[in-house]
Amino acid sequence: MKTAEEWDLAFDILWNNIVSDKAPGLEKYEKSLFLTQAQSALVKDYFSPNSNTWNTGFDDSIRRQSDFRSLIETEILTPAMVGAEDVIPFSVRQGTLYFRHPQDMFLIINEELQGTKPNGAVVYYNIVPISYEEYSRLMKKPYKYPPKGIAWRLITDNQEQETGYQLIELIGRFINEGSSNYRVRYVKRPSPIILEDLPEGLSIEGKSSKATCLLPEHLHDEILQRAVMIAKITWLDLPGQQAQASQL
Repeated sequence: MKTAEEWDLAFDILWNNIVSDKAPGLEKYEKSLFLTQAQSALVKDYFSPNSNTWNTGFDDSIRRQSDFRSLIETEILTPAMVGAEDVIPFSVRQGTLYFRHPQDMFLIINEELQGTKPNGAVVYYNIVPISYEEYSRLMKKPYKYPPKGIAWRLITDNQEQETGYQLIELIGRFINEGSSNYRVRYVKRPSPIILEDLPEGLSIEGKSSKATCLLPEHLHDEILQRAVMIAKITWLDLPGQQAQASQL
């Protein structure tokens, strides 16, 4: 299914086969919502070992890496500045770096912080994600920093409501002077599947232009089947529909 028209037709065929012609017809906007929701659920399942049948994650299958290669990005993140609109720090202390979190980032695969001393020497830091609960526990210790060559990572929000975005906070024993370079390889959120240009005032995940699926075509049937099942469950949850569905 390479075009929006093919997605639309395939959805209608499967929808009618599953729920019969007694089910209400769906608008393209509704079908776009269900397809986008199904696509997001598929990506989450494939990248979360605890939510798929095989209990495997992204790196447990070479084919899976190939399937989702279109969602893999590598980026050097932009530093966020304390004292400006970028960051209102949780606590004022040394040893914390802030970076802007890419808006389309879903899951970090690899990450590396590289520091350069004034004399040109390069220092590398391994990044260790921690939870907020773990952060509170670690900050109660007499020595509130990770071992040398390690940086703890938290993801939070800045405080500006209109221009808000997520921030990555790195805590470590960093070089006092010099520059830092934070590089991440990550899985980005897939773009929504939109079957037609949406009228003003309507959008899906902030997008309103007609767009099809960028994932490999052999995954399209699974997305379609999930979308139709989500639509069926939604329809059955409507008042009075369960009794009608039992007669189908």
